Amino acid sequence: MIAIQISLYYWLWTALYTGDGGDAAQVCSYSALAVLLSRVRWTARYYSREAVPARIREGTIAYWFVRPLGPRQYYFLRGIGEIALGGSVALLGYLSCLAVGVVQLPASALVGLLSLVGIALGQCILYYLGLLLDLACFWLVTNDSVKHIYVFVQDLLSGALLPLWLFPGWLGSLADVLPFKAAVYLPLALYVGRTPVESSVSMFVVQIVWCVVLAALTRLLWRRASLRVMVQGG
Repeated sequence: MIAIQISLYYWLWTALYTGDGGDAAQVCSYSALAVLLSRVRWTARYYSREAVPARIREGTIAYWFVRPLGPRQYYFLRGIGEIALGGSVALLGYLSCLAVGVVQLPASALVGLLSLVGIALGQCILYYLGLLLDLACFWLVTNDSVKHIYVFVQDLLSGALLPLWLFPGWLGSLADVLPFKAAVYLPLALYVGRTPVESSVSMFVVQIVWCVVLAALTRLLWRRASLRVMVQGG
């Protein structure tokens, strides 16, 4: 699926930017990387019976609250495993795209390093957003409809579907006040040279602020969710 997405984006952009190789190379690199990043945490999580929606449907989510390891810590460790799995797939895709020329190397080692830090912080933001989506199940029982809406909104406003520099002003302004842009677009725009290195400091500040805000919100919701779980005899 990822290979088909990247291929279609590559053919689309090269066709649209015929005669302007520089822009085509930049936007092709951006789109390929955006597809890889936006799918890191969706590689296998909803195929697992340990996913929160599956546990709530079965009623076995209560076991998470009676183990010596708390549910929040357990979810965090699972999240690390998911990111490791999805990240390995993304890394393989990145190396493959480099080999065939779909993705270009960053302008310098410094740009590459700063982009990597930004990508790591972006995955932290996506982790907390995914956690919010899962915690919604404690009130909605199933989050299938919300999940489909969320995936589209994330892909659109993070720049995974289209680079945000192509958005009209009002839609770009909406993306500025939501966390999705900080998760995907900002580090990738730095990688492909769309934004200067000097902007990396402000990028990190925005990403860290979103991480702190989302971490505090999910911590509060974990407490509220625990009050909705009844365990008999435990």
